[in-house]
Amino acid sequence: MGLLSSMLNNSSFEFSLLDDALLKTADGHCLFDDKGRLHSWSVSFTEFYPLIKERICVGYTFAEFTRDIVEYKLLRNLPIVEDMDRWVEDCTAQLGSSLKYVHHLLDGRYILIKHTQLGNGYYFFAAFDITASRLQHDALEKSNKRFESFAQISADWHWELDAELRYTYFSTHTMPLCGTPVQKLIGVSRLEHVQGHVDHDSQLRDHNEAFLARERVEAVLTVSCSDNKTLSHIQITAMPEFNKRGEFVGYLGCAKNVTTEYGLKRQLEFQAAHDELTGLVNRRAFANYLSITLEQRSVREKHNDDYSGLHQTLIYIDLDQFKMVNDNAGHQAGDQLLKDVTRIFRKVFSSADDIIARLGGDEFAVLSAYNEVEAKQRTEEFIRQVGRYQLSWDERSFSIGASAGLVKIDSDAVSDSDILSKADMACYSAKMSGRNQVHLYSRHGVFVNNQNDEIGKLELINDSIMNDRFSIALQPIMPARPLGDDHTKFEVLLRMEDATRKIVPPGTVIPVAEKYDRMQHIDLWMIEHSIIAIKRFASYEQQVALSVNLSGNTLSNESCLEQISRLVENHRVEPKMLCFEVTETATIKRIEKACNFIEHLKQLGCEFSLDDFGSGLSSFSYLRSLPVDYLKIDGCFVADIVEDTSNRAIVKSFNTLAHDMGMKTVAEYVETQKAADLLTEMGIDYLQGFGIGKPSNLDDWLQYYCSENVQTGT
Repeated sequence: MGLLSSMLNNSSFEFSLLDDALLKTADGHCLFDDKGRLHSWSVSFTEFYPLIKERICVGYTFAEFTRDIVEYKLLRNLPIVEDMDRWVEDCTAQLGSSLKYVHHLLDGRYILIKHTQLGNGYYFFAAFDITASRLQHDALEKSNKRFESFAQISADWHWELDAELRYTYFSTHTMPLCGTPVQKLIGVSRLEHVQGHVDHDSQLRDHNEAFLARERVEAVLTVSCSDNKTLSHIQITAMPEFNKRGEFVGYLGCAKNVTTEYGLKRQLEFQAAHDELTGLVNRRAFANYLSITLEQRSVREKHNDDYSGLHQTLIYIDLDQFKMVNDNAGHQAGDQLLKDVTRIFRKVFSSADDIIARLGGDEFAVLSAYNEVEAKQRTEEFIRQVGRYQLSWDERSFSIGASAGLVKIDSDAVSDSDILSKADMACYSAKMSGRNQVHLYSRHGVFVNNQNDEIGKLELINDSIMNDRFSIALQPIMPARPLGDDHTKFEVLLRMEDATRKIVPPGTVIPVAEKYDRMQHIDLWMIEHSIIAIKRFASYEQQVALSVNLSGNTLSNESCLEQISRLVENHRVEPKMLCFEVTETATIKRIEKACNFIEHLKQLGCEFSLDDFGSGLSSFSYLRSLPVDYLKIDGCFVADIVEDTSNRAIVKSFNTLAHDMGMKTVAEYVETQKAADLLTEMGIDYLQGFGIGKPSNLDDWLQYYCSENVQTGT
């Protein structure tokens, strides 16, 4: 101390920053010169860092000291240093600031370091042993943490365990529920104590394993009360405690009686998973049960285990004539009928393993552990009992029936939606066969008791959607006379092959796709591949406009509108090269949504054509409501226009009307040159039909334009 004071008295340092009080209260100090080199130090300062004691000498730099702290691991509170040079540089840069920080030494002491820069650029470091105050702070913090931990949970009672999991403290005089005085529990193992009270073995096992593993425990235990008859639900939270050396010292625990809350939670969970009217499982919960079944089968399949105990059959049941009851007797009568049918379900499918669900309206499903033969027998019994049932309401009697489809749950099941769809198709097959029947689904699309052509086509459609087995053909739409267009027009036609590679007529496919809600998938596929075709034509320097048909379901689907907009924008084709054909029948059914749909895509630059105009009864009244660019006259008026003067007059009036409203006209079914000449003379803008050009697949048209380019030298 004398040497340092003498050195200070003989210099121009700022004495206000380094007075005698500071030197006397510090437990150690050192002084670095303006170059960051050690100038002087107290012996006690070196004792804080015994591992580098021999390295501390005159000229020892602050940068070396900083690096040694990390490399010799001198502190317990060292930060993680990934870049040593950067770390040293950052620490050295702080020398000019008045800072303080704590070093937690290896021997457990806490040293507060204060440093400041003096007037001539020297750096003075003072060290203070704050171990006692820090331990007091930690003890207070631990006490506060314990209080906060207890207070965090609005617990009914608290307890503490020692390292051997024995009770050392209880916040109550008697143990709730069992009434045991706590004095008898102090020193008793918690694991032994709960042994006789927890009602479920799995809960007891999980509870004990967590405590023995010294993990945080959060659980709800079902415990028996002192009368051994009443069960209560107790929520416990227990936090393991460790000392400074990381040694386990016990648990802090809280407990709360949540029997009322648990009952309410179970009630809400039941309501969320069950149909309010019938009490049966609802569609969402049923799909979840089905997904779990498929996952369990998959796991057992991998391990070559048997499927005993798992559900084996899905039964899809649709009530016949239910709508008639609702329409004629009212919804209250319909509700009563559904409740009565539910009782029949529970009577016939009485196994504890059967899961019965109301999927919606008059549709039900059963997940059964019986194989398809036994499940079919039970389903037939259900249909017989439903057939004998009569609803008496307001002095009237109503009878209903039921149709059912069965699917075996096996390795072919892809997902819950896939297997439900198959069961639905089998059920539809049963309906088409005369109702009150049960049909079994097979992977080949053949149903027991019936092979339905429509269902077979639906299978083919689903397979084509999943495996991209569609293709497109193009039929030219030619201008009747030069119109100044610099691009060729085609209508895009859907092509689909069956298993023998034979083309399936679109007229037999589209009604089935519309009936089973598959047209949106087909429409989106057609649009995307039409856009790709436009880009392929452009690669041959051909500007081609394609007309794509849209179904009524797509017109009213906002999600489809968003997807179509993204396709147009993402592929960056000129929107006017894409024309969407809509039928008046489809638009009239959903006139407001159709208009919004059309307006949105027209804003992007796409065009619209009203197809089959004149075939409906409301053509003229709705025409002015639809913002279309083309009027496509139905082929029934064009096919015999040469011979039929009435049709000629009708087509002429359609053409005049369209032109007056700013639309261009297209005549379909133009089969002969005479018809083409007559339509041209009448002022029709575009012609389409076998007399103009037959449909050909995309590659044929591309090859045609490729050869044309070669011949012209382009």
